[in-house]
Amino acid sequence: MRTFDLYISDKCGEPLNTVYKEKRTITNTSELKAAVTFDHVAAAYQHNTRKNENFIQSDCVMFDVDNTESDTPGDWITTDTLRADFPGVVFFTVTSRNHMKEKNGKAPRPKYHVYFPLEVIKDGAEYTALKKRTKELFTYFDKQAADTARFFFGNANAEVLYFEGDSFLAGYMESLADVTIQVVEEPAKEPPKEEKEPAPIQQPIQPTAPITPAQPLPGQIPAGQRNSKMSSFAFTMLIKYGDCEKSRSEYVEMSKKCVPPLDTKELKIIWDKAVQGYLEKIANRTGYIPPKEYAKWGEIQPIEVIIPPSFPFTAFPATLSAYTQSISEYTQTAPEMAGVLVLGALGAVFQKKYNVQSINNNIEQMSIYAVAISPPAERKSEVIRHIIKPFLSYQNTYNSENAVKFSDNEATRKELKAALFKAESEIDGTEGKREQLKKAQNDFDKFKPIHGLTLLADDTTTEALISLMVKNGERMFIASGEG
Repeated sequence: MRTFDLYISDKCGEPLNTVYKEKRTITNTSELKAAVTFDHVAAAYQHNTRKNENFIQSDCVMFDVDNTESDTPGDWITTDTLRADFPGVVFFTVTSRNHMKEKNGKAPRPKYHVYFPLEVIKDGAEYTALKKRTKELFTYFDKQAADTARFFFGNANAEVLYFEGDSFLAGYMESLADVTIQVVEEPAKEPPKEEKEPAPIQQPIQPTAPITPAQPLPGQIPAGQRNSKMSSFAFTMLIKYGDCEKSRSEYVEMSKKCVPPLDTKELKIIWDKAVQGYLEKIANRTGYIPPKEYAKWGEIQPIEVIIPPSFPFTAFPATLSAYTQSISEYTQTAPEMAGVLVLGALGAVFQKKYNVQSINNNIEQMSIYAVAISPPAERKSEVIRHIIKPFLSYQNTYNSENAVKFSDNEATRKELKAALFKAESEIDGTEGKREQLKKAQNDFDKFKPIHGLTLLADDTTTEALISLMVKNGERMFIASGEG
């Protein structure tokens, strides 16, 4: 895995902060997740102060994907899109603070940051040029993120993914050097011809308001941007769909936003250049997966349209069904949350009591691994508290009723251990002392300690869990409100 450096602040969500003192070298996804908890940058700066003129070096480029261009889920840029657009390039993705959250009245959608490791770049102009070139070809990246002083807000709940590759972004963009984003300067208007000064008139001329050029409407592509926008869009469509009717129709549809319209001949020139770049630099690249391969899976179905069946409470015994639905009603949580988590509790009840034998004679114990996924502050811990209450009550009652037995057992253990130490200290080579030592050792080995009952564990390490299971008949119920 390619390592790279981030520089973090001690703050989260502070837009006015410019100081990033702590350097974090990222070697795995866990380290990246820990680093992006705080506001961070991808470059080292003089005096640890984030400014373009303070740029020292960077070995990572960060981009932002907000998916604000379209409200249609099928148009959203996903990690699959990135893998197809950057074949063989190593990168990481990290969900941002507003990932899958409603914002400014828009429906929830994927929002994340992309981190491309690099060979170290020490020239700020070279660093900026790489970012600018990447955004020209892949227009879905945030258009405000071209300078060397870009920072990202921290996200304590970020989800981090790693995408393996054998090349870096700079090398990949260099291989696309021949893909031209055509920018044709709009012809300048000819200056007005010099006119003779008009003859003076008797009545004064009334002043008129200055005439301002018409501003483009939202969504329109104005003169001066048409060629660049259409060239970039054509290249994006070719990467997404390949050279097919779908990409061409999307290109034609986008051209309708040009004001004034581009003529048909010019649109064809732009399209042909984009196809040439796609075929030479993308389609023949090792590791590139053609869009038709993705097409076999059909259009991605947004999760919002999938309506899962209601939880089958009737499959529970009547008492358990009523108990589970009562938890849901009392805590004002989704019924499925209590239903799924109660299944996990049932797994704890059945452990070491029943086994399941499948038709191919595999035998498994009845452990159930239940996970309820929901956003923070959705009362997961409260639901779990009610479910584990009977377990804690039984555990405490059992330990209280058997407290004397535990004490007597511990006293016996100490007595046997003391006898063993005494026999070891008195050994003198005689047969009698040797027999005393053998008997003391035998008695101590035969002793079986008994422990207080522990049914539940929350946040525990693997090593501690092994010890707990040894003391509790190889069974343990782990219940936690956190992952």
